[in-house]
Amino acid sequence: MSTFLRQSRRSSPAPLVSVVSAFAALLLGACSLPLLPNVFDPAGAAAAQEQKALRRQRQLEVFDSTVRNPSTDIDAQTRRQAAEELIAMDEPDATERLIAALGCDEPVVIHAVIEAMELSPNPVPGLLPAAVGTLHDASDANREKLSLILPRYGRPALDLVAQHAQDSEATPAQRIGPIYALASFRSRESAEKLMTILDGQEPAPPEVINATCQSLERLTGLPYGSAPGEWRRWWDTLKDQPIEQWLRIVVDHLSKRTTELEGQIQQQRRERDVIATRLAEEKRRYFQTLLVEEQLRELPLLLSDALAPLRRFAMRRVERILRDSERVPEPVRERLVERLEDPAEVPQLRLTAAQLLSDLDYPETAELITAALDAERDKEIIRGYLEILAKRPTRANLDPILAWLDDPIAGEAAAGALWSVISKGILEPESLPAARKAARAAFGSWPTAAHGRLLAAIGEPKDYAHLEALLDNADAGMRQAVAQGLAWAGARDLLVVRADREELFPFAVGVLASGEADLKTFELLARLKAPPAHTKQWERAVVGLAHRLDAAELLAADDLLATMAHVSLRLRAEALGQVADPASGDSLAHRAPILVRLADLQLGTGDYEGAYQTTLKLADSPVTAALAQLKFRAALLAQRFDEASTLSAAPRVWVNMFQQLAADQPRVAEALAAEIERRFTLSDADRTFFEAVRRRLSLHAQEARRAVTRGSPANEPPG
Repeated sequence: MSTFLRQSRRSSPAPLVSVVSAFAALLLGACSLPLLPNVFDPAGAAAAQEQKALRRQRQLEVFDSTVRNPSTDIDAQTRRQAAEELIAMDEPDATERLIAALGCDEPVVIHAVIEAMELSPNPVPGLLPAAVGTLHDASDANREKLSLILPRYGRPALDLVAQHAQDSEATPAQRIGPIYALASFRSRESAEKLMTILDGQEPAPPEVINATCQSLERLTGLPYGSAPGEWRRWWDTLKDQPIEQWLRIVVDHLSKRTTELEGQIQQQRRERDVIATRLAEEKRRYFQTLLVEEQLRELPLLLSDALAPLRRFAMRRVERILRDSERVPEPVRERLVERLEDPAEVPQLRLTAAQLLSDLDYPETAELITAALDAERDKEIIRGYLEILAKRPTRANLDPILAWLDDPIAGEAAAGALWSVISKGILEPESLPAARKAARAAFGSWPTAAHGRLLAAIGEPKDYAHLEALLDNADAGMRQAVAQGLAWAGARDLLVVRADREELFPFAVGVLASGEADLKTFELLARLKAPPAHTKQWERAVVGLAHRLDAAELLAADDLLATMAHVSLRLRAEALGQVADPASGDSLAHRAPILVRLADLQLGTGDYEGAYQTTLKLADSPVTAALAQLKFRAALLAQRFDEASTLSAAPRVWVNMFQQLAADQPRVAEALAAEIERRFTLSDADRTFFEAVRRRLSLHAQEARRAVTRGSPANEPPG
């Protein structure tokens, strides 16, 4: 029963509800049986045997009802597996059920039993008469399978098949199947049985003669066709030869015939390929002369063309049209869906159709691919399907993804698809245990980087000991993949202690940036020293986490940053930048100290206009000497002289500011000097002081120009 109950990993059978219900009842009954009968209690042992027999009878009924139920709701695989279980039971009752199935009028039932016989490692003696009886009206497919099965039964099968073939009371149609099967025994005895039909006392009907000659041709490889006389002469020459000689001649004829047929097949293939290529080239030449609108009208026909090269060409044209950003009409999309759903289509073209539908953002692409996965057997194509599903993750994709997770060819693509489901946050909590179990098992079989990332993301603490060792793996790809999964899972400690490794640094930053917004996390993040390649990511993370802090914590966070040599004034200003927005919800009383700090930092970075705009947000704050000085300095540096004059109109204050700026902001100082000359009439003392500062500023400018001429420009603060 195990074979039938085991769900195939590569298909999704859909048995009848009644069959499933029967199995549920069967399993419940099995679970209720005592595990070990009391051998010292004869009554208990007898009851156990009775229950065992009852369970066996239930199994028999379930398998029999599954095989012989004519409903089309039972898929072929489920029906065949039930027949296999009846064969495996090896009991007279089971054999009787199989005999009854072979004798019924339902083709699907007969085919299921014949397939089960073909897959059985040993022939089932009790089925021989019934199997031979089906040759009378067997389909071509069943006749081929029986021709392979019956020789395994040996001489009894040969005699029984010959008896049916030679039965003159049967109709010609009933004799053709057994006659065909005789050739599969590949022996002199089978040739003798066939010759007996040709040389019978009563002339055989033409259909029987023709079928016999064709069977002899299959048996020997000789090209005598439907010519009984040629076959008689051949038999007269060969029938008395020793068996070794007979076999040698037959094998030689078969080899020659095989070679001839292979040559014919190759020639037909070459001719077909030449015709297809010529036709495809002519259609391509014609197609490429059309305008885009005309091509779009012709594409549906090409996508349905009987020639695979033309269908391939049409798909390439769709790719080109997509690259050119042209709109692809609905009829083209419909033909692509047909190509994907057509089991007779070239597998690579089915995959190409799926890729195009994904690129077209066709809404049912994921569902179509999931259905295609059930029927596909080419693992390279399956890998391609899974790679598309990785771009279009949905909850419905989970089962087929898990089914392929531990496959050596498609497993990595399945791991990528499952990672998409997880990282997009659409893995349902109730599905997590199954996904975790599958990821753990797959990683045990195929410890690839993709599987390591999965297990790190959804594993349990008991998995971390092994995963931590993988962070020190020699393979950089494995280290990064596991780190990415751990970062998603929030395993902060494992990553932060390894943040000095350049390849793991981004993941340590990521797990901190997405963690709790508190000063401890902020300090851990800020103290990381970013390699040049990851500086921008680290700075964005620092600013982002600072913006998540409460206003009350921002000054403390900035105090931390101020102690770190690798943190710039610009970064500190960006970290405080959120308080500039009144929409942050914090009161001005909370924001004011931070705004003062922010304006001061902006002045230090040369963002004078920004600093001035920040001071405007402090208009309602109590004015202190320090705040007045900050506002005045910001207005002057931003060259908003009219606004500065409202804060201080004393010429000496402006001249003092000019002196301060001349030392470290020469360009701004020059603009301020011109404004002082324009705005004020200076006293003699102020004028003397002003001119002295101006001379020093001029000398500084000359020295700067000489430094540029010498090729070593003087360092000048931002201005």
